[in-house]
Amino acid sequence: MSYLTETQMGQLLRPLNARRVHQSQGQTHMEAYDIRAHLNRIFGFGRWSGDVIEMTLVAENYGKSNKGNDAVTVVYRAGYRLTIRAADGELLATYTEYASGDAPNFPLFKIGDAHDFAMKTAESQALKRAAINLGDQFGLSLYNKGSLGPLVGGTLVMPDADPAKEGVDDDAPEIAPEEIPDAGQDEPPVPADPDDAAATAVAQVRHEQPDWVRLLTSAKNNREMLLDLLAKARGMNAPQTVIDGITSAGKALQERSAA
Repeated sequence: MSYLTETQMGQLLRPLNARRVHQSQGQTHMEAYDIRAHLNRIFGFGRWSGDVIEMTLVAENYGKSNKGNDAVTVVYRAGYRLTIRAADGELLATYTEYASGDAPNFPLFKIGDAHDFAMKTAESQALKRAAINLGDQFGLSLYNKGSLGPLVGGTLVMPDADPAKEGVDDDAPEIAPEEIPDAGQDEPPVPADPDDAAATAVAQVRHEQPDWVRLLTSAKNNREMLLDLLAKARGMNAPQTVIDGITSAGKALQERSAA
C-alpha cells in the first residue's frame, strides 16, 4: 500500500514559512493561490485535485453604495473536495469542507463581477479549510492564535520522520495578498454595444422591482413582447426605472436588427 514518502513527511512536519503568511485587520491569513502552489510542491502535479461539489447562491441583496447609488451584495456557499494521491497515483485521502464568500456593495451594473467574485471567494475559503487537514504547512498552526510554530510534531504512522531542514518553499517569493477587485465607478459607463445596453437595462430593472426582471429577460429579444411589456408597465404605474429599462432594451434590439 502506498503512502507519503519520507521527504514529503519531512516537509509536512516543518514549521510554517513566515513569508507565506500575512496579516490584515488583526487576522492572520494564507492565500488560496499559495495553497495550490504548495500542494504542487509537496504532492506533485497531477497528484492532488480539487472539486467544487456545491456552489449555492445564499443571498443577492440590493441597496445603496456609500455615494448613494444602486449597489448589490452577493453571497455564495461552496463545497470543496480536496483529494491527495501517492506518487504512484494511489488515493491517499479526501477532505471535504464548506465555506461562504461575499462580494459587498458592487455597483449594480457590475452584478456579473459581483457573482464571479463571491463564487471565487467561497471556493478559495473552502479550499483553505480542506487543506488545513494536511497540517501546519497549510495553515493549521495559525488557528493557535496565529502561531507559526509547529502544532503537529510527528505522527505514529512514521514516528521516525523528522522535520526537513530545508523547505521546498525556501526560495519561493514572499506571498502578497490577492487584490480585491475594485468595484469601480458608481455610475455605469456608456454601453459599448447594444447587448451591453440590454444587460444594463435588465440590471436596472432587477434592482427596482425584481418581479419585472423575469419578464424583461424573456422579452428583450422580441419587439412585440417588449411593446406589450411596456404597455403593461405603464398601465400598472410601474416605477420609472422599469419603464426606462424596457425602453432601453427596445432600443438595443432595434440597433441589433439594423446592424
